[in-house]
Amino acid sequence: IATPEAAPLAQKMLDAVNSKLVSDKQKEFLLITPPVKNGLANRVSKAFGTLSIVQETTTKNQPLELRVRQQLMLLAAAFETLDIQTTDLTLDSILSEEIETCIAGRRPCLIEHPGDIEI
Repeated sequence: IATPEAAPLAQKMLDAVNSKLVSDKQKEFLLITPPVKNGLANRVSKAFGTLSIVQETTTKNQPLELRVRQQLMLLAAAFETLDIQTTDLTLDSILSEEIETCIAGRRPCLIEHPGDIEI
């Protein structure tokens, strides 16, 4: 979901994830623009005068690890397009088997989540 001004960036993000991590055409990420009038993307854009993109996974029936990897791919594509340098999050690193997907609430993960707290 993207504001019209953010659509070119959003399309590059979608092209990256669809070409590298989506094998079923029925599960491809799609660009929705303009956003719903009272939706998050539209409200953020109007409130802050910025480009706005909201990314969502395609289906809940896929493994969580795949959905997280898809989200990371979307971010890596955005960073690459915007020439934001990162050390660990690159398009190639996400495809590598060496990267570990860290999901809050699942061990081992350094992200704190209420489910990690032992009482």
